Amino acid sequence: MIGGVFSPTVTAISDDGINVPATRRHIQRLVASGVHGLCPGGSGGEFVGLTYEERQQIVSISVEASAGRIPVYAGTGCYSTRDTIRLSRWAEAEGADGFMVLVPWLMQPTEQDVADHFRRLRDAVTKPIMIYHPQTTGVQLGLETFVQLVNEGVLAAAKISQRDPSLARDLKLRVGDACAIFIGHDASAFEALCAGVDGWISGSPIVFPSLTARIFELVKQGQLAEARGLWSQLTAFVRLEFGPYPPEAQNAHIIAVVKAALNAIGDAVGDPLAPIQPLTGSALAYTQQVARSIRQLEQSVTGR
Repeated sequence: MIGGVFSPTVTAISDDGINVPATRRHIQRLVASGVHGLCPGGSGGEFVGLTYEERQQIVSISVEASAGRIPVYAGTGCYSTRDTIRLSRWAEAEGADGFMVLVPWLMQPTEQDVADHFRRLRDAVTKPIMIYHPQTTGVQLGLETFVQLVNEGVLAAAKISQRDPSLARDLKLRVGDACAIFIGHDASAFEALCAGVDGWISGSPIVFPSLTARIFELVKQGQLAEARGLWSQLTAFVRLEFGPYPPEAQNAHIIAVVKAALNAIGDAVGDPLAPIQPLTGSALAYTQQVARSIRQLEQSVTGR
């Protein structure tokens, strides 16, 4: 069963499409950081604004950068079951170790329809499926549906991206080692890890992969005081992503925050894909200050 800190990846964008050299450097940095896996092509990678071919590029770059050192769970979720199967089959052939599949969004299919979407994908591929279940899609599956899909062998992992850690906690209690449960929301990451979930996938592992991996390891070792001390310092960044927002960055978008932070610490990934605008003024200056401070902490703690 997989576990640990899986870093999503961001996409460096140029006027002509993906900035491949910058994106490759970013992903290579994550692979070398000590994280336990990669999740390219998710929300942090702005996949909703990429073409099908660009999504393929991101997966290919990630598989190449990993070179088998850590598992790559490719973001292959599309609204339609047809396209999800198509992209997942392609990613499997490309060498991805599994799939991170967002629930179908916007049109709000019924819970049964969503469950059947994943059953049909399970029948079409051989690699493990991680369901990606954020609170922003308008689609909410109940605990019993998750448990049923795990018992049927449809799901091998679940990324629960909700500020309230209770669903991730309760799902872990119900399924045990039959399914890896990841917390997908930084604001509830520490609580969920302490409650026994298997891993962490969110914005902080993109910017501070070594530090988040260290926090995860300390929690698993039962060294909660040390883990809490590091977590308390990381929360300055988490507040920029999810609030309560500081006065300097009241209107910052999480993608703009993550990219500004990466740029500030030397991982030059450029600006968000419009319509999201880059940070400016006091929001940019404050984000840079926070990112550089936490980066110094990360280096002092992990040596990376």
